[in-house]
Amino acid sequence: MNLEDRLTTARKYVEQAHAHLQSGNHHGMAETAAEISMQMYGLATEIADSQFNAEMQESVYKNKVAKTFLEEKASGLTDKQSEAKAKLKWEEEYAHVLEAGRNYKLAKTVHDDLGTMIDVLRTNISIKKAELNNLGG
Repeated sequence: MNLEDRLTTARKYVEQAHAHLQSGNHHGMAETAAEISMQMYGLATEIADSQFNAEMQESVYKNKVAKTFLEEKASGLTDKQSEAKAKLKWEEEYAHVLEAGRNYKLAKTVHDDLGTMIDVLRTNISIKKAELNNLGG
């Protein structure tokens, strides 16, 4: 499953969680919390992979720009001119760096948000349980 599929699945469970919260269905909340925790587990691997990919691509980009900068500098250009030419040459590569960083941050943010949703579900389950115990006693 890729990141986009994981995000789509997570979105589905968050929508379910909100529906169960609105209806007060504590059994549904518990089931959805379990499903969300499974999604968090899957996202953990995605986070690690996307972080590695982002850092690797940034490193490769910086290396290429540095090499090109030195080549341009050796041809007699100023530092600013050399830097501009080097960055222009690797502009497409930089777009990949930005995309990889975006994917990492997105996966991390969704993982954190899912954790928050589980906390909300746990709290509401506890409240519903207390309400049911008070009605029964």
